[in-house]
Amino acid sequence: MVFISDSKASIPKAVLKVFPCADHEFCVQHLIGNLRTKFKHPAILDLFNKCARVYKLSHFEQSMHNLEQLAADIRAYLLQIGYEKWAHCYYKRHRYGNDITNISESMNNALEEGRDLPIVPLIQKIQEKLQTWFVDRRVDASSIHTRLTPSAGQLLADQVIHGRHMEVRPNDINEYTVLQAGRSYVVYLQTRQCICRRWDHGEISCAHTCAVINKCNLSVHSFVSAYYYNESYASTFSATIHSWGNPHEWVVPNIETPTIVFPPHIKCGAGRPRKQRIPSVGEFKKSKKCKRCG
Repeated sequence: MVFISDSKASIPKAVLKVFPCADHEFCVQHLIGNLRTKFKHPAILDLFNKCARVYKLSHFEQSMHNLEQLAADIRAYLLQIGYEKWAHCYYKRHRYGNDITNISESMNNALEEGRDLPIVPLIQKIQEKLQTWFVDRRVDASSIHTRLTPSAGQLLADQVIHGRHMEVRPNDINEYTVLQAGRSYVVYLQTRQCICRRWDHGEISCAHTCAVINKCNLSVHSFVSAYYYNESYASTFSATIHSWGNPHEWVVPNIETPTIVFPPHIKCGAGRPRKQRIPSVGEFKKSKKCKRCG
C-alpha cells in the first residue's frame, strides 16, 4: 500500500502510526509548486518533471546535473526530501504511473455539496455517491469484451507498434538483446525485466519487451499485470453497497447505560468559517476569461 500526499508533516506521522507497513510518498505536482516558490528559474520545473519520471538511474543523474546548473543547492533540497519519495527510479513499490493526488481532488469536488452537512448526512452522501459509481463501473466492465481495459489496451498497443521495427537477438531462452536507434536493451522474459525499467515499474510491457514477445510468437497480454485485466476491473466494483433504510425502523439494542458522545470542545475563530480550501505553495487559481472579448 502506498499513500501519496503533499509535504505536510502530519500525514507521514499518521500513515506510520495507522499503516506501519505502508509507504508514504509525495505528490510530484505539489513538489513542483514548492520548487516554483523556492527556485525562481522557469526552466527548473520542466527539468524536475523529467527528473521525477525517468526510470534509469543514469538518466536521473543526468537530469539532476542539469538542475544543478540552474540552482546549485537544489540537489541538497531534494535529497533532504528523499529521492524515494518522488522519483520513479527510486520507488520501492509499484505505483503504476500514479504520482499525483488528482484523484483526491476529484473526490473532494464530487462531495462538495455534502461537505457542510453533519457527520451522518455526510456519510449518507458518500454512500449514495459510491453506490452510483459502483453501479456505473459494473455496467462499464460488462460492456468491455477485451482482456485488458481500454486504457491499458491502448497503452499496450502503442508499445507494440513502437517495438515493431526493433531488432531482436536471442542470447538464450530467457535473455534477449533489443537494438533501438544505436542502443541495446536487455530483456529477461522469465523475470519480467528490461534494463529500461519501464516494465519493472509499471508491470505493463515496454516496447523492447513487445518486440521480444512478437519475435517469440507469444501473447503480449500474458506479460501484463493482472491489475490491467478487465476481470480485475470488474471485481473491484463487484461488491454491493446496501442502503441504510429508514432510521426510524432501525433495531437499536437496548443498553442500560448508553454512551453519550458529545462534540469536541473547539474555539471558533472570528468571522465566518472558511469553506474553500487553502491553496498549496505555488498553486495559483486560473482566471476565467471570455474567448470572444478576452
